[in-house]
Parts: sequence; C-alpha cells; structure tokens
Amino acid sequence: MHHLSQEHSKSSHWIATWTASTQPLWGEELPFPNNMAALSGQQTVALRLRVSLGGKRLRLLFSNEYGTQPLILGPVSVALGSNTQKHQTLLFSAQPQAVIAAGKTLLSDPLELDIPDLASLFVRFYLPQRCPVSSFHWDTRRTVTLLPGNQTLVEHVDSCTGTEITALPVLSAAWVETSTNRSVVAVIGDSLVDGNGVSIDSDQRWTDHLAKHLVPHGVAVVNAGQSGSRLRQNGIGISAKIRFERDVLNVPGIRLGILQVGLNDLGWPGTPLEPDTAPPSAAVLITAYQDLIAQAHAKHIPLVGLTLTPFKGAFGGSPFDAFFTPEKEAIRQALNTWMRSSQEFDALIDLDTLLRDPQDPQRLRAALDVGDHLHPHNHGNQLIAESISIKTLLSLLQRSEITA
Repeated sequence: MHHLSQEHSKSSHWIATWTASTQPLWGEELPFPNNMAALSGQQTVALRLRVSLGGKRLRLLFSNEYGTQPLILGPVSVALGSNTQKHQTLLFSAQPQAVIAAGKTLLSDPLELDIPDLASLFVRFYLPQRCPVSSFHWDTRRTVTLLPGNQTLVEHVDSCTGTEITALPVLSAAWVETSTNRSVVAVIGDSLVDGNGVSIDSDQRWTDHLAKHLVPHGVAVVNAGQSGSRLRQNGIGISAKIRFERDVLNVPGIRLGILQVGLNDLGWPGTPLEPDTAPPSAAVLITAYQDLIAQAHAKHIPLVGLTLTPFKGAFGGSPFDAFFTPEKEAIRQALNTWMRSSQEFDALIDLDTLLRDPQDPQRLRAALDVGDHLHPHNHGNQLIAESISIKTLLSLLQRSEITA
C-alpha cells in the first residue's frame, strides 16, 4: 500500500508526537461551559504534555485557525522531565515573540532537545494582550494553569497564584525530529478518543496505552479526539468530515488512521441541542464513512474503524435523556452490522462487543462505566487498548512502509 507522498529522509525527518485537535471557542449558543472564561491576557499558560515517540529536536505548533484578528504570542519555554528543570526558550524566526495571523497556524523554530519516548514536556507560553482567543481544545483531560504575568522562565512557579482549567488555548501540536524513518498513527474521534471518563492528568486514555504498545516499534500515536464531535456536522467540535484532512491525512509522518465517531450523530437529535431534528439514517452515515475511507485510500493510508459503543441510559433523567431512543439504537445496530460485514475498513476494532453488558447488550458494562452510561473509566480505556491487535496495526504499517 503506497504511503502519502512526503519527503522522508532516511537519516532524519519530522513527525507529530502529540496533538490537541483545535476547535472554535463557543459562547452561549451551547449549554456547556467552554472553561476559557479565566483567560484575560497578560497570563502564562502552563501545562504538562506527554509525547509518544521522542526525538532529537522539538517544534511546537500554535493555532489561531478560528481567530478573526492577529494573536500575539509572547515567550514560549519548554522543560523536559520536570517543571522545576531549567526552561529553554523556543524561538520563531529567531525571535522570542511572534504574531499568529487570523486563520493561521505558527510553527516554532527547532529546539535542540533530546527527548526520550513517552517523556513529559512542561510547556509555558505567555499571552501578553487581552485578545480574544478563539482557537482552543476543550476537553484536554489535563490540568492547564493560567499564571499572572510572564512566568515562562521563572524557576519555581507558585501554582497557587494561578487558575486551573481543563481547556487548552492556542497550542495544538508537538513535532519531533527522529533519526530514523519512524511513523505515526493518528486517532480521530469524539469523547471516547478525547478521554472523557478518564481521570485528569492520568495519561490513561486508550490512545495513551496504545502509544506504550507501539512506541517500542518506532510508531507514534497522536490523539485527534474532540469531545462532542460528530461524523457529518459541526457542533461542540468540528466534524470528522471537515477536519479529517488536517487531523489525519496531513499529520507529519502519518501512515495509519483510526476512526471512532458517529454516536453523537445519533444522540444529538431530539435533545436540547437539536430538538427538532431527526437522527440521520444508517445509509447517510455509511456514505459518510465511505467518503473518509476513500479519502484515506486515495492518499494510500489504511483506515481502521471502530464499532459504535452501547449507550442505553446515557444522560438518563437529565434534559438530554433523549440521547438514547430505541430508534437510534436500531440505527447503531445497522451501522455496526455494516462495519462487521462490509470489510470496507482495513481493519475493525469491535468496541461494541468488547464493552457491552452480556445481559443487556444495549448498555455499557457496569464494571467499565464511569457513571454516565456512555464513557468507560480508566480501566475500561486500558481494556480497549489491550483488545487492539498490535500485530494487525504493524502489518498495515508495514504494507505502507514497503511501498513508501
């Protein structure tokens, strides 16, 4: 299977090793807090992120994709392994400060930094002006601290002076330069990929566990989940259809995609989010899946699918209890039957069979349920990763590698 045509040096090349899929900030049009109210300018944004594959040099990608005016990015610093280590300053065209044009992204200059596999990076960046940030990632499953003033190079930061949130503005990816021709698996989906249900700062998403399994084989795993994302339409996040090219096909080093999405397409209609909308038919959603498969195959990238998980009882007793209905369940069953029988995906991860209650197959197994009857908890995510055939993924990657 041919690989996406890119320039790949046999001695070194840049690959993505971590991502936070960027989405537009919303206001009162959605009944969910965006967790960005505390961002007011003249603040340092501080967080820890965990890479998958390490490398010899680092670049960070910042986004103003959904902004309508330029965004000033002040000094940016990075420390490896511990937040108390000496932070090094990243540069942009050899300058410590940069402007990200409206609708654009900005990639830092390379920073010499020998990063081990699965290492923690402590990143701080200063936002000097009270400019409305419009590009962010909502559900990071990570503590992001907003500190007063420019504290990018302060040796001992007093986190008590800051405000903790779980959304991440502006920062969207980390790239590393590797010494060999290593590859990337990009996982795109909704909250089941983003990690809703997993403990904050635990690195226990199933994609985190998958990275541990694939890193020894020279394969990075990047998470392009967006909680609330759908297959066909924008809403809380950007639809997989719209962001597939950015978050999968154009990821540096990409050789394999994994797609998990569709349950929100069924769940939203009839709830306060879309009270007067009917759920899409199985045929409509199948066509959308086929379109993404075709896009991936046109770039010679294998695409692995995931069956839709049980969701009976999701949001029960809340204004969103119409997220599940028998009609929607019938569509889910039809979609899963198509995925299993059509073999249009290059491989299939059958989450429905793995996670369902044997006594009530429409429900998530209680022992794996975080409590909302929709998302698995830490152990459930670990079980998902352990169910994935690494041999199958490596076989798909090898087919790509041979003909690249």
